[in-house]
Amino acid sequence: MATISYTRISAKYRLLIIIYILIPLSTALPISEFYPYGSAHDKTLEQGDDLSIEVLLTVPVKFFGETYETIYVNTNGLLSFIYDVPYFSNVEFPLEYPVIAPLYSNVDTTGKGKVYYRETNDSALLQRATQNVLNLYPNLPNGYEARSLFIATWDHVGYFEAGTDKVNTFQTVISTDGYESFVELLYADGGIQWMQAINHHGIPEARAQAGIVAQGGKFYTLRGSGTDQVINLDKWTNADRPGMFIFRIGNINDTGNVEAPPNAYGQYNEVNGEPKTCFVGATNCHSNAECIEEPEGYCCRCQPSYFGNGRTCLEREVARRIFGKLKLFVQEEPLEDLDFHGYIVTKDGKIYIAVNNLPESLGYKIQLLFTLDSFVGWLFGSPKGDAKNGYMLTGGVVNHTADITFDDYYRVSIKQRYSGLNLFDHIKMEGEVYGTLPDIPKDVVVQMPDFKELYTRTGPGEFRSSQKYEIQLGNGQTHRMNVDQTFNFIEYCKAAEKDMISMRMDSVKNYINYDRDQSILRFASFNKIFKGTENTDDPCIEGRRHCVANSSCLVEGDGFRCVCNSGFRQLNNNLYPNSQTDFGCADINECIDGTNACHPDALCVNEIGSYNCQCKPGYVGDGKHCQYFQENQIPPNAICQVPGDYSTCSCKFGYEMVGDTNEAGFSCNDIDECTTSYVCPEEADCINVPGNFTCRCREGYEGDPNNYCYPTNPCRSTICPENTVCENRDGRAQCICAPGTYGTPPNCIGQDVNQCQDDSECGQNGQCYLSNNRYQCGCLYGYKKNPQGQCELEEDPRNVCSNCDENALCVQHYGQYDCICNEGFEGDGFECTRKVLGCDTIGGCSQFADCIYSSSVSTYVCYCREGYKGNGTYCEQITTCYEEPELCSPDASCTYLNDKYVCECNDGFFGNGTICREAKKLDEEYLLLNKGRTILKVPFNPTRTNRGRPIHIYENQTAIGIAIDCVEGRVYWSDITNLQVKSSKYDGTDFQIFMDSGIKSAEGLAIDWVNREVYWTDSGYDKIVAVNLDTKDIRTVASENLINPRGIAVNPYKGKVYWSDWNREDPKIEWANLDGSERQIIVKGPYVKLPNSLAIDWSTEELCWADAGTKTIECLNVEANRPRTIIKNCSYPYGLAITDDTYYWTDWNTLKLESSPKNNPSVVKSIDLPLGGYDKLYGVVAVTSCP
Repeated sequence: MATISYTRISAKYRLLIIIYILIPLSTALPISEFYPYGSAHDKTLEQGDDLSIEVLLTVPVKFFGETYETIYVNTNGLLSFIYDVPYFSNVEFPLEYPVIAPLYSNVDTTGKGKVYYRETNDSALLQRATQNVLNLYPNLPNGYEARSLFIATWDHVGYFEAGTDKVNTFQTVISTDGYESFVELLYADGGIQWMQAINHHGIPEARAQAGIVAQGGKFYTLRGSGTDQVINLDKWTNADRPGMFIFRIGNINDTGNVEAPPNAYGQYNEVNGEPKTCFVGATNCHSNAECIEEPEGYCCRCQPSYFGNGRTCLEREVARRIFGKLKLFVQEEPLEDLDFHGYIVTKDGKIYIAVNNLPESLGYKIQLLFTLDSFVGWLFGSPKGDAKNGYMLTGGVVNHTADITFDDYYRVSIKQRYSGLNLFDHIKMEGEVYGTLPDIPKDVVVQMPDFKELYTRTGPGEFRSSQKYEIQLGNGQTHRMNVDQTFNFIEYCKAAEKDMISMRMDSVKNYINYDRDQSILRFASFNKIFKGTENTDDPCIEGRRHCVANSSCLVEGDGFRCVCNSGFRQLNNNLYPNSQTDFGCADINECIDGTNACHPDALCVNEIGSYNCQCKPGYVGDGKHCQYFQENQIPPNAICQVPGDYSTCSCKFGYEMVGDTNEAGFSCNDIDECTTSYVCPEEADCINVPGNFTCRCREGYEGDPNNYCYPTNPCRSTICPENTVCENRDGRAQCICAPGTYGTPPNCIGQDVNQCQDDSECGQNGQCYLSNNRYQCGCLYGYKKNPQGQCELEEDPRNVCSNCDENALCVQHYGQYDCICNEGFEGDGFECTRKVLGCDTIGGCSQFADCIYSSSVSTYVCYCREGYKGNGTYCEQITTCYEEPELCSPDASCTYLNDKYVCECNDGFFGNGTICREAKKLDEEYLLLNKGRTILKVPFNPTRTNRGRPIHIYENQTAIGIAIDCVEGRVYWSDITNLQVKSSKYDGTDFQIFMDSGIKSAEGLAIDWVNREVYWTDSGYDKIVAVNLDTKDIRTVASENLINPRGIAVNPYKGKVYWSDWNREDPKIEWANLDGSERQIIVKGPYVKLPNSLAIDWSTEELCWADAGTKTIECLNVEANRPRTIIKNCSYPYGLAITDDTYYWTDWNTLKLESSPKNNPSVVKSIDLPLGGYDKLYGVVAVTSCP
């Protein structure tokens, strides 16, 4: 809890606090004032973790206009409708199902605490609930009289796993008359002692959340939900009693939300602005901060082992992460939703920044924007002395603007918005970059030396900086760079920040690198923060006294300049006093010059350095939004059940209510559905229209924008030069040399076309000569071609001889010097290797070998005969398990197979016969599927009490491919956000990162449980990869002629691997031996268009795939080459899994898991999924015994 410090309080303020204490105020809610509960009154939920029970109600509850006759009570601090939510979901609100969550957290009552519940019609309790409603909602059109109460109490409950040292106590009471419903949320005095649990992996889970969620995602959260301040719910209220909240939840239309009491404000609600003393404001302080009284108002100060602005405090020794999105609009090449990641070692100010998915065309240029890194350095640099870094001033909530010029020509603007910590203690950001940048040659490194930045406080919550740099490139080129930065934030503690006149950041060991293979831009630096007064070289130490009133001194290189503060403008070019033309900085009258944001029906009142807006008489609003008020007038897009009674008004579909209905000061504002990321397909833009929205395929895409958009073939509008053809490469047209020609576009030459016929066609000092059966132009002896293709005199034509291989001679050849390999060597003269003499010439084969020509080495080679092994020169007889049975594993048998004796694992064991492993026994069979950040366990036949659960939820991952190791009982999945392949046991325990290098976009996964390898398709590198499960040795199976490999399957018994290529121009499915040899296309043409996942039906040994182009599930008998359509009329199938009796697939459009029985595939059934976010469904796998 935040504590109050009186060490610096004057007598005046101490007297004020004593007066506050003596005034009879409402106190926090003691448990004795809860609605009665306990074993004498209630039923008790079984003690443990993740438990719930369904309760049949005698009087139905109205919730967001729907009527519910049952309710679920959950251990984890919530009540749910429709579905049971039996497990804790580590996600941010809203959840997917309708819930009332007084305090949603990972509760575990194994060690301590109980959950009580009951429905009651006790007259005294009904009267209490009724009176609460009538007192707080006096204008209900039909009055209210409760007929039933549902009471649920979480009494001294502990946290996962069996934690008992801290406990929480709270209660939820739903009152209903069958037609209208209200909910009371009650928090005992000091009743919230813990906010988050620690999961199986030792990682803190989401902080406790409090709120109400309707079906469809609409939700309302209480103040402090998901933050450290949630611990203060017992001190806040909307019902005039600390620890008590009440909401109308019943007859609410589709566009409305829960309604708080219209006129009741809690004494701890800050309705009259920021509180001035710790008596009221201490609850705004972090639990690891103290509240200190100051003459200018209270301040929150973090404890010594923490740092921050007091409202948020972070542990000094704990590293932090930044997650966000970056938009680039640089030189007409817009890129949106680039992943921005930061890792901060707070102890020493070490910063690591990465921007993912940057194409090569922009990646090298963006290296120049090291300001993206230096801003984080300002935020988290290691403070020295009594200096403060940016986080200690802002709490991580800050807007940053940087205006940058390069070489006085190129200009770029960076705007970043940091919104502080989320409920996982990660810092959220979003940024935009606009403008132009100079070109940086490919593979050229930007070298950033150590530098210093000086920042000047130019007003409350505002710092500015102006710096000049000279950027050195690895190729010796330099760029001049001017950077003007502004930092804006809310300055809560004026007393503490006013001495921070200026600050300095020293940044050293700067690292900038663009990795074109992984399309990642990386920054790194060490940063320290000093007070500007500690820098004797600060020109503003002297310069401030030269600046006029209402201006600030800004360091500029080795000098300074004066700039007018916000709200003021410069009247002439001279801001220095004692000048004959000194008019200084004058207040901007925003009301006259039209720069104000007041509504046309508002009065603008100018203030020094600012302005204020006030709605005119007869209008209501905040001054920036004013509406004409006339009695009985219904605002546009509103519907009122009782004319003239605004408390009965609601907004039409597509609009939301803003303001207070009881004073008619409300409006129905259009809902921008486009702020919800999942309303349109990924390749479509959402366009908001009044009351609705529409989807439109982005430029370069076409299709049905409400369902899917696919890339337009750019070759349709591209005309290529002669001897070239157009090829669609990742949505871009590229002209390449046509078959039968060679060269580099646009200069492609036919193999049978001569470049010249005589010397006259080759220009001055040129000659026409025969080479490779065609005539082409070259230079005469002593001349060489310059970059323009002209022949110019060489200084010394014999310089070429210095590059000859040591096993070559330099000879004059056709008027020029050439390197020729010596006898017995071969090569181009610059590199010569000894000719390999075959065994047909020198002999040397073993008596148990044959001399056979090998095309791979173009000579004759010795090969050991069948039954022998060796290098051909030496061959020894192969010993089989028939001669030596101990060659086999104890769990294998020596079997005569394919004309030889081999070790074969016994039933129930798997391996190569030498090593056999027993497969893990399964207690049950089910499905595992990927849903973006979540991996779900789903029963084959879910029930209301067993709908499955997540085994993993990671906020920052996108899980795509999935496969199981049926021998070891582990699941593997690919994460394309973090470029990793991860693994855990089937139940989610023993989580591991299996591979985190050499991956760009792993989409499909398959496991060879016999030979112990995992295969995946990498659409970033366009290759098929195999990795040993035990040693992690990696090898490439295929890497040529792949455009967008996606699905993959493996049959270890046949030694085959299959994969699909999701190439719209030429889709296909291929197979190869496990080592990549004997690669062939097995499906093309009408049976395959957009093949996603592959799966093997082990009961028929068919290869099957989900095709989003044909919208079908197809299967193929590979040996017989007989394809067949299994299921038609799918919407957009993606993942595919097959059991002995059922096909299962995920669908991107329906966002459902679909299934169909093998004996009647025309019947399609959707399977309800457990709670787990709003992401798309990707890969799915059946967890069964090894085939």
